[in-house]
Amino acid sequence: MHKLFGLLCVLLLSGLTGCHNSSSSGETSLFRGDLFRTGYFVGPGPVQLDKQALVWRFEGDQGLASSPVVNAGVVFAGAYEGDVYAIDAGSGDLLWQFATGAGVFASPAVTATSVYIGSDDSFVYALDINTGAQRWRYKTNDKVFSSPLVHGDAVYVGSLDGNMYALSESTGRALWHFETGAPVDSSPAVVDGVIYFGSDDGYFYALDSIQGKLRWKFETGAAIDAAPAIHNDQILIADKAGKLTALSIHGGELQWQIQVSGQLFASPAVYDERVVIASTSGQVHTVELATGKIIWQRDLESAIFSSPAIADDMVYVGTMSGHLHNLSLHDGALISSFDADWPIVASPFLADGVLYFNTDDGELFALR
Repeated sequence: MHKLFGLLCVLLLSGLTGCHNSSSSGETSLFRGDLFRTGYFVGPGPVQLDKQALVWRFEGDQGLASSPVVNAGVVFAGAYEGDVYAIDAGSGDLLWQFATGAGVFASPAVTATSVYIGSDDSFVYALDINTGAQRWRYKTNDKVFSSPLVHGDAVYVGSLDGNMYALSESTGRALWHFETGAPVDSSPAVVDGVIYFGSDDGYFYALDSIQGKLRWKFETGAAIDAAPAIHNDQILIADKAGKLTALSIHGGELQWQIQVSGQLFASPAVYDERVVIASTSGQVHTVELATGKIIWQRDLESAIFSSPAIADDMVYVGTMSGHLHNLSLHDGALISSFDADWPIVASPFLADGVLYFNTDDGELFALR
């Protein structure tokens, strides 16, 4: 539990359409699975989460902090003491590690050639995917909890200095930055040349991706640390006051808004005309995307900071009790649970039928 507050930063943030299978294709892999940050992964995923499902577990010389991302058979994650790890997804063996200057709580973005990641030392790094050698780094003015987004020739990432940055993917040169009124923990999403993200100033922003000019903003009235999720013409926003808000992607008009108990640090997940949210009250809700009507809710009896992941008709979510649960997307029935012995704050990532997640004591698990 002693590492909880650092790891929470990952979730508060804490990609390319069709990148859900990026682990085998070598395309771009991102926190929440894609450019839309939907939290949906192509299945099948593991059904019975028990000790027999464990493929391997990894604990390096530094405990892993950030939510893992998988690309081309390699798991990438940041560590409490500041290193970035590359781990073989099949065996759990360490391939390389790179030292930044402080803790790494943001999940990486991984392309076919590079790993992009932010650090508490205020830098955004680009590393060679095969060796971990530094390609470039860019200094912001505060810690970087936001998980980068790679789109076109740019890397988009927020900083606790209150800015959203667009950096050249090849050189790290700043293309533009946009200043909000408070820290930006939220990890950006992109659709049709527009970057979407929230800020601790209580506003949700839509910016032109090329010039960084404001298209529109919407006031939620509460800090937004979670990544948005985008589905067709809707944007789903979870805020720290426990509100889930649906906006039109065209102009940011309010479609509906619901209030749940507890706070929403976890990012929403979207699939099959449903949105799944999880709160610090321990409640998991599935909501009708068109209307905001609650379809079902499940009390997991432990606070939730881990962003849920969806694979086919299953919902995976971790709790502070140390359990990774598998719920039915249809009705919320509990299918199975894995007891990891330590609180789970990081978000699970599914690749090639294997579910990867880490616990608050820094161990990384692979379940099939």
